[in-house]
Amino acid sequence: MIDSIPFPQADDFDKILLIINITDEELLIDNLYMQKYLKGITSRQVSYFLSAAMYIGLIDKNKKFTELGNTVRKEKGKIQVIEIINILLSDDVIRYSYIYEAVLCIPLSINLIGNRIQKYYPDYSLSTCRRRAQTVRGWVEWIQNHLI
Repeated sequence: MIDSIPFPQADDFDKILLIINITDEELLIDNLYMQKYLKGITSRQVSYFLSAAMYIGLIDKNKKFTELGNTVRKEKGKIQVIEIINILLSDDVIRYSYIYEAVLCIPLSINLIGNRIQKYYPDYSLSTCRRRAQTVRGWVEWIQNHLI
């Protein structure tokens, strides 16, 4: 993942999927449009979801699709989902949480996920890491729901 982008705070991965599949990337800079497109969220929440898409390498800081983002956008249906899951599982925290939850069937607490995040982001407070752990939980759940 991109080190200069903060660890995401965007637990509804379906909104990131909407961003990936937007028809015109120029609309990514239109905050009012994005608020409506992402199902009536606030301007602040739009920035969270765009930052999450940046974190996983699908868009750049100029809100343009990266090469990886364009590759994923070209895929449809299950193939696109598989590509996205591969990207998500390349992140150490998400992969760690997924393996425990889905493979080993050991539920991880927000505290344990937060501790794992803090390992990679030592400047984050433990309370911030625990809030970000909600994102990890949401993304792991999204992966599990799409592998069925």
